[in-house]
Amino acid sequence: MKTTKVISDFVMDSTVRFMWPREDLSGLIFQIQFAGHEFVGPRYYVHRENFNSFLLAYTPRGHTNILLGEENFCADSNTLIFYDCTRPFTSTTDWPVYPDLFSAELYYLHLHPNDLVKRFCSLLTHDGPVIRLGDDDGGFRNLVEEVLQATEKGKPDETYFSYRIYEFLCRLKERMQSVTVSSPQAVKTVKRFIAKNFTERITVKDCARVVHLSPNHIENLFSEVVGVPIATYIANMRFHKSAELLVNTDMSLSQISEAVGLTDSRTLIRLCRKKTGITPLAYRKSKRVQGD
Repeated sequence: MKTTKVISDFVMDSTVRFMWPREDLSGLIFQIQFAGHEFVGPRYYVHRENFNSFLLAYTPRGHTNILLGEENFCADSNTLIFYDCTRPFTSTTDWPVYPDLFSAELYYLHLHPNDLVKRFCSLLTHDGPVIRLGDDDGGFRNLVEEVLQATEKGKPDETYFSYRIYEFLCRLKERMQSVTVSSPQAVKTVKRFIAKNFTERITVKDCARVVHLSPNHIENLFSEVVGVPIATYIANMRFHKSAELLVNTDMSLSQISEAVGLTDSRTLIRLCRKKTGITPLAYRKSKRVQGD
């Protein structure tokens, strides 16, 4: 059963264009379902599962938080998300990185699933859905802008854009192979340990013992690979679990705090204020009102 809940929270001019698929798909390597360029605020929230699409999303500025099952990922500036939306996927933002403007800028394409899309996704995201691009987006932003301009003018050349996407993914594959970006096994082990035990008190020393490394070594290794320190990763996971419970249940703040491993409701309130700028109850109200 397809489940989708989207709170766009556009805070500046944003554009979303749908691509109506032609009947004859022969000759197409990739089929674009829809494309967009968005500036989103702190109430941005997307939850999808069994959504028949693959997502390519680039964040040039700001960041979004991705929750996949028990794992949390941060898509910060100059990162690309590549994800199979048939699987459960939740994305949120925090309080604006750019005051009074927006929390994240997003360029994205949703692609119709086929075997080639699945193979590229599996190949490029074996360490998670977030690909760190550095200072160069590989032309993805220009590609999305071309798609949006073409759809605004009329029916775009789907064959042309199909090959443009293929070329982009091939370049991305070559780039990743050339720098041999690979998440060390120790980081994967620590992430699994955190996912299993985040409802309990976890320290860097606990994580170090799991992989038989020094606390400084695993902290530096984790920050380099994941993009955030261990404590921030744990706090992000607890916040996203709390946010899910705030939006989808009527549990009290004390019950939610206990369920996600926070010491008490005051800690939950401080964490929520830090991430969103508002209290947990205000967050619950804003998500439910906008989601109705």
